[in-house]
Amino acid sequence: MFSSTFEMAMFLLLYGSIALGGFILWKLYGLAKTFINKKKETYDKDTFERLAHAFIQHKKETEQRLDHIEAVITKDSQDSFDSSIASQTYQQIEVEPPSRDKTTGKEEHDRINKNRVK
Repeated sequence: MFSSTFEMAMFLLLYGSIALGGFILWKLYGLAKTFINKKKETYDKDTFERLAHAFIQHKKETEQRLDHIEAVITKDSQDSFDSSIASQTYQQIEVEPPSRDKTTGKEEHDRINKNRVK
């Protein structure tokens, strides 16, 4: 069919160019079709009004639920805070008086650690 490789290369180059051009045109056609379909209204006013009303109703119900939950939590935390203060018992903590000699913090630390080891 082809007498030289040059003729075959030219044929393949021409065929590839045509195929690539067709593919690009096909994609551009799809983009144009999508753009045109976006412009059309896909819903009517009645449907929009029903959706808006349902959304507003849902928002009101959610706000009421959150307000109720916040009130319950606030009441419970206030009750538990009051009861915890009333039920607290204070115990005396015995602390040995500081020594009268002038020691540094490190010497005091060493003295306490020696007492623990013994």
